[in-house]
Amino acid sequence: MTMSEYTEAVGRRKSATARVRIYPGNGDIVVNDKALADYFGREQDQVMLRQPLVLTGTQGSFNVSVHVKGGGESGQAQAARHGVARFLCGVDANLRGALKSAGFLTRDARARNARNPVSSAPARLRSTPSAKPVRRHRRELWERWPVGHRFVVGEREKRRVSACYGTEILR
Repeated sequence: MTMSEYTEAVGRRKSATARVRIYPGNGDIVVNDKALADYFGREQDQVMLRQPLVLTGTQGSFNVSVHVKGGGESGQAQAARHGVARFLCGVDANLRGALKSAGFLTRDARARNARNPVSSAPARLRSTPSAKPVRRHRRELWERWPVGHRFVVGEREKRRVSACYGTEILR
């Protein structure tokens, strides 16, 4: 393969997608036309992208070019790692077991759940200042209180919950 010949693999994680191009070379890694350290500031993300190459012992034999979009920094790094691992499986089928047991071939498809407009309606009503508080039936309130507690329902009435949830007016 010459420098113009490359192998391409795609990696994904959540909403991040990485198009990984791998050339024969000396181990340079470029992400979105920037050096690896310039694009991924955290050392953890840099190590994550190199993990499949280090595991298989091919870190100095390929140049890696990654075009990644979507998601956050960590998701992008994991998508790039997924793409590199998929490429290495295509190069040597014997590496598949080691990469799979390390979890590099598993595509983590978790994504943010869509908001349900119906279930958010009560929250929207609670947050508006004009919404009136919900009035509950007195029976519901009595059943919540343990037997023997006193509480004031109105201004003048004092009520106590009896054992059978009946009421008793105290004077």
